[in-house]
Amino acid sequence: MGGGGEAPPVKGEDVMILIGSSILLLMFIMQAWVSPTALDAGDSHQVVKSLSKGDEISIESIEGEISIVIEGPNGEIYASDEVYKVETDGDHTISIVAVTDAKFIVDLPSSYMANLLPYVLGLALLSFGVWKKTAAQKDEPLEAVLED
Repeated sequence: MGGGGEAPPVKGEDVMILIGSSILLLMFIMQAWVSPTALDAGDSHQVVKSLSKGDEISIESIEGEISIVIEGPNGEIYASDEVYKVETDGDHTISIVAVTDAKFIVDLPSSYMANLLPYVLGLALLSFGVWKKTAAQKDEPLEAVLED
């Protein structure tokens, strides 16, 4: 310790509980936090995403007016409203131009496994840490002060 003090050693199960619960909490915050994209009038925003047939792109305009153009993998161009259903597999280019000052949220599909994997990892670490802690407490002898 830098201050010359001593600290008791931290048990491995306590570290696993801390890391597992931190992963769960941070993943929940990261996936629930949606911040809108802001554009000034005349500015544009472009996203290229590999999409599969049947995926839906949802663009929600919070304020202002935007123009949405989606270019498919074969060069076909779609002028879209707020929801677009993908008809062909491949790289799609989503171009958004702000007609006036605007804020919007683009919701693109993503892999469910990539989203769920950190939750599974956090839950596994948390469960294993709690299990180890309860197993270790059962093996510890009871300490009592006996008075004479």
